[in-house]
Amino acid sequence: AYRSTFDPATSTGDVAYNLSIVPEEALDRTKEAFDAIIRAGCGFFSSYRIIDQDPRVPHGSAGLITLCSISMDGVFQRNGIPVKMAYGGRLEIADGEPQRFVDLIGYRGTTIDPLELFISSGLTSISRYCSSRSGIALANVREVPSSAQHTVKETIQAMKKCGFVFPVAMGNQVFNLPHNPYRLSIVAFSGLNFIGNTVEQGIEIRTEIGAGNIPFAKVIEKN
Repeated sequence: AYRSTFDPATSTGDVAYNLSIVPEEALDRTKEAFDAIIRAGCGFFSSYRIIDQDPRVPHGSAGLITLCSISMDGVFQRNGIPVKMAYGGRLEIADGEPQRFVDLIGYRGTTIDPLELFISSGLTSISRYCSSRSGIALANVREVPSSAQHTVKETIQAMKKCGFVFPVAMGNQVFNLPHNPYRLSIVAFSGLNFIGNTVEQGIEIRTEIGAGNIPFAKVIEKN
């Protein structure tokens, strides 16, 4: 997060990304799965990038770059806002309205990303949400000081103008999270919803989370 240099005021700088690799013959189906996430508004960012000339992408495969939500942490830190990644969870949504977290796993002390665990265990229904607006999607919860609320809101608005899709909710008490008068919870859809929806389509996909940083301008280029 701290290596991210993205400035939403100018839409310049580097952002953190995830790199996914799929068989070349599955690329069209993968694009359909990714596009469904964008239409449903449950990704962290409103576009993705296809790459083919990268030493990490084997012959016969295609690579896809999605923005990693730790890019948000970098922007907050650069604006003087201390941020803590608190939980990863399964968010229940009914008729387009988020209801509650079905499960939450704290990031403190865990050696595996909780959202990866939910995907590999088949505990999502992202595809159903994309088609019916009801289902189980993946979301992260970050915590920031309540005293920074004004700066946080300004930062979020600037990022939304650049194509970022968050927050789902923000406050001292949201959904079924514990109430904390001193810290704001920021709930955001995870970029791993792209991956989860692809897995639900039966497509073989391998993803490296936090694979590196890339200039923001490269992400928003048309495929």
